[in-house]
Amino acid sequence: MFWKLVVMVVTIGGTGCGLLVLRQQEIDLLSAETDLLRRGEKVEQSLQMTRWELEQLTQDARFEKWFEEQGFRLEPVDRTRSRENDLAGDGPSGDGDFRQARDTETVALGGDERGNRW
Repeated sequence: MFWKLVVMVVTIGGTGCGLLVLRQQEIDLLSAETDLLRRGEKVEQSLQMTRWELEQLTQDARFEKWFEEQGFRLEPVDRTRSRENDLAGDGPSGDGDFRQARDTETVALGGDERGNRW
């Protein structure tokens, strides 16, 4: 009877210790997961702040102000086409706009204003 009681106490004690070890491992795992989530949130917040700062630095108004401070003059890339479109009121799909674009390209590629290439 005594040996049965000893075996029972050792078995219950061993099972209890095993369950405590499993519980402690679960707590450690949840703690590590929480730490990783907090670090991830900090990194995400840092990235968001960096995106915000980059957006602030790349605004057109800041570039225009800097260009003015440096003495540069800003002009559209294709002044003749944009000015004629504004005067004609045509969108880019109008026939006159297409002809003007073709003539401009021809002159730029090496030809005369009638579209003849040399």
